[in-house]
Amino acid sequence: MSLLDPKLLAVVAAALDPDVRTASRLSRQFGFAGLLLDAAMPGLNLTDLSQSGRREIRQLLQSENQRLAAIRLDLGPNGITPRTDLDKLLSRLDKTLDAAASLGSTVVCLDAGPLPPPHETSAPPKAVPEPTTAGRILLPSFDDLQSLVGVAAPPAAQSLQPDAAQVAAVDTAIEEFARRADRFSITIAVSSELSSFASIQRIVSRYDARQLALDLDSVAVIRDRWTLDQILSALGPRIVHVRLRDAAVGADRRTAHVPLGRGSVPIAALIASLTQGGYPGMFTVDTMEFPDRHAAAAAARRFLVGSK
Repeated sequence: MSLLDPKLLAVVAAALDPDVRTASRLSRQFGFAGLLLDAAMPGLNLTDLSQSGRREIRQLLQSENQRLAAIRLDLGPNGITPRTDLDKLLSRLDKTLDAAASLGSTVVCLDAGPLPPPHETSAPPKAVPEPTTAGRILLPSFDDLQSLVGVAAPPAAQSLQPDAAQVAAVDTAIEEFARRADRFSITIAVSSELSSFASIQRIVSRYDARQLALDLDSVAVIRDRWTLDQILSALGPRIVHVRLRDAAVGADRRTAHVPLGRGSVPIAALIASLTQGGYPGMFTVDTMEFPDRHAAAAAARRFLVGSK
């Protein structure tokens, strides 16, 4: 049984080939409908391309029947800190947003790095008790998720004391991000491998969903102390891109990447909740962690949509 409409399935271009032409061809041959492009790839920096060069990329994608799922900008391992050169960072962002607009992408994904926790005691949002009352997002029960994920309930809320300088640096940068997103009419989708969904909610909830939204990393679901239904209750309408990965979860919620469908991520529940709730974006398979990325991508597609 297919978990996902194949028209909604994309793959990270760099996982197939560093050359976007080859990656586009392989994506079509493997049965994917779209690509996620990094702003800077080996041999190709989208922000350095002329308008004619960007038109060529658009024509290339069209010729291979590929949609552009999103463009991803890497902020580096430290993300945003008080020592970050904000002007330099914003210049990179402006160039990336301009490239995205020229290429017809409506979403730029970025990992914001370590984010401050909420200012107040961070209690998880209450789970919606019944799917029929969940609004746009239909949510599985926590008991169902426990049986799927196989992890203990999240710990009780803790009082968190964010660093004032870090909060100021992040808030200033995010405000500029939102302003630029509005100027280019492109949504900036935030993720963070080093922060909680509560921290992401703190920064995105103050802005319009067309400016700041969520790039949902499926592995982050099993790392976080919020459950899937709590994440979707708090941030569901903000999700504009989904990065599909899987991992086995161990002690202290440490994870090890495994092929899609073989780990602790409730892939079926996640996809069902989003698609039934009207999620409008694409699901991008990310196989960058595997030695044989082609085989992992092909296996992921078979798991999600069956044989080509």
